[in-house]
Amino acid sequence: MPTMNRSTFIYDYLPGLFAVSVDAYDLFNDTIKVWDQICHVKTSKKQYEEKAYRSTVEALQLKPEGAGISYGSIIGGPRKRWVHKTNALGTRITEEGIEDNLYEDFGDFFKDLGRSAAEHPELIVSRMFNNSTVTTFHTEMDGATAIASTTHARLDGTAYSNRATSADLTYLTFWTNVILLENQFDHKGKRVRMKLKNLIHPPQLTRKATEIMLSPDRPDTGARSVSAIAKKYSGVKTIEWQYMTDTDMWVLQGDNHDLIFFKRRPTRFAKEGDFETGDIRCKVSRRDSVEMGDPRGFYFVVP
Repeated sequence: MPTMNRSTFIYDYLPGLFAVSVDAYDLFNDTIKVWDQICHVKTSKKQYEEKAYRSTVEALQLKPEGAGISYGSIIGGPRKRWVHKTNALGTRITEEGIEDNLYEDFGDFFKDLGRSAAEHPELIVSRMFNNSTVTTFHTEMDGATAIASTTHARLDGTAYSNRATSADLTYLTFWTNVILLENQFDHKGKRVRMKLKNLIHPPQLTRKATEIMLSPDRPDTGARSVSAIAKKYSGVKTIEWQYMTDTDMWVLQGDNHDLIFFKRRPTRFAKEGDFETGDIRCKVSRRDSVEMGDPRGFYFVVP
């Protein structure tokens, strides 16, 4: 177990030191957090949560005069499971390190652990996006297909895509892909009612995203044509996410999505002393899960 002792904090024992600088920043205020802006956040009291998927019925069928009606059928689908996992971290400080420390309030170690706990949801939610094209961490409801794929299977046997390639973020590629997001079909071939909610992107695309979404004129032409994007999507948020590792990837999120974050147990802190050594041990832990069963609520563009 890693232990913090007097050699770890050698400068904390020199007289005349003004302050000890902790190399951490409180980055997780409401203006910085992203994960809870793009997830449905729910609480759970069980070991895991499950969601069952099925199709709707067909569109209305023509009924000739005097003839009987047609009967629709529902196709049963798989279940998706949200398994809550415990994540934790601790620190251990020697008795001598505590006694001889001149400057630092060791209660700050709770703040450090708290920052790690606050960052945890950003890490596990962004991992789903950063690894969306592989099945290493997450899959869609069938348990075999990546979240972002060109070969998603509908329950009626047809297929659809929620991934585009070779499309840097521009005014025209935005139009192309938002049309694909908003004009999808359900498992029985009926239109899905989907409207764009968020444009999620890494910091490297902030300038492009802002110009595309907010310019009153088209940013891709000098003719000063009116920007239809600024008119139609004035309420859409552009979300910069520092945790996106692909610098040219961008994601369109619809208002009818299936990304759910379950809080099984909130962040918990604890500390205790070791009788034999006199050391102090501190820890933080939390239980939660995040999954996406039906990926049609997102359109991934991975150049």
